[in-house]
Amino acid sequence: MLAFSAAEKRGFALRVRAMIRGWFLAAMATASLGCQHAPPVVAANAHVDAKAPPDDGGSSRGSAGGMQHAQALEALRNLPAQTVQSADGLVRMGLPAGANWRRVTFWGFDAYTGFRFGQDHHAIVGVTLFEPLRGEGDRGCLAAFDEWAKPYVEAFSLKLTGPVPAIASISGHSSFVRRVYATGESPLGMVDYYAAYAIIPSTTDVCVVVGLAVPVREAGERGKWALDHLADEAFRTVRVDPKLAPRKP
Repeated sequence: MLAFSAAEKRGFALRVRAMIRGWFLAAMATASLGCQHAPPVVAANAHVDAKAPPDDGGSSRGSAGGMQHAQALEALRNLPAQTVQSADGLVRMGLPAGANWRRVTFWGFDAYTGFRFGQDHHAIVGVTLFEPLRGEGDRGCLAAFDEWAKPYVEAFSLKLTGPVPAIASISGHSSFVRRVYATGESPLGMVDYYAAYAIIPSTTDVCVVVGLAVPVREAGERGKWALDHLADEAFRTVRVDPKLAPRKP
């Protein structure tokens, strides 16, 4: 049997968590990716109370599924929203079961702010900033995001099912929104999750992207129900302060 040192185990855990966040980033991509997969259905016998698991503020313990994940998704689906905000208070939004969200720093890209739901990353919210691509008119923010997301999609062989971006009014701005079901490759096998993003042209110089992801694990369609409630609340309540400065990730 292979034996690993404590340092090797820690390094592997860090790489796995980094990849989880990479899949989240890639899931927000706008490119058309060919082969599409049908979303899973929820287990018929699985009733779970809407009680969010506790969060002691520690790091993620991995990506296990099971009843705790299903319980967390029921909380996201049913509990009322509470306001969370970036460290500087310039980005605010309401998230279901807000007391169980913690601010986090994402590895591998320069996020403006990020949040995780519970120690085991039952859901993730990230906010990042772009400068719009010049010469693209009203689609400058969408074009800049698409250009940034493409390498992540290719790196993780992401397959997305969902409509093309639609237009919605968010925080007083005409914004692009999309919700998708995504599958991707990992060293541990295939992963799947539901994701959504909103691309908000905050000013002529700043595009704000709010991305949400809910891994399916063993919870079936509960991931979609949780993502829908999460996206409805986040996109309805997100507020971006006009003081937000231009910054490229």
